[in-house]
Amino acid sequence: MIRSDKDILAVLTSSMDACAIYDSADLHISYANTSMLKLWNCDQQAIGQHLEDCMQREELLPYIPLLKEAWRYGKKQVAKKIQVRLQSEVQSALIDDYTFEYYPLLNEKGGNLRYISANDSDSRK
Repeated sequence: MIRSDKDILAVLTSSMDACAIYDSADLHISYANTSMLKLWNCDQQAIGQHLEDCMQREELLPYIPLLKEAWRYGKKQVAKKIQVRLQSEVQSALIDDYTFEYYPLLNEKGGNLRYISANDSDSRK
C-alpha cells in the first residue's frame, strides 16, 4: 500500500523505466530518475526546471505538447516507437525505440496533483 510520496519515489527510483513527475501544467519537473535524466541528456540540475527549458534532445521536443494535453484533459496519452539516439561508452551512438506513456495522478479530491511520464524500451519486451 502506498502511504506517502516517499513510497512513490522509492518505486520510481528503483524502476528500470525512465520516470518523471511534473507538478504543474507548464511541466515543472519535481522528480526524474537517473534513466529519465539520461534519456533527456540532462543531469540533476534539471530538477526544479521546466521540461522545455532543460530538454537536451531535439527529437523529444515534439512530444511535449502530448504531455501537456494529458495534463489538460486528465487522460493517459501514449506515443509509440519514438527513436532516440543514446550515447554509450561502448558505442558511439545507439538508437533505441521507446514508448512514452503519460499518466495522471489525482489527489483525494479528484483534482490534478501531478503527472508521471514513463517509457519502456521496445527492445526489452
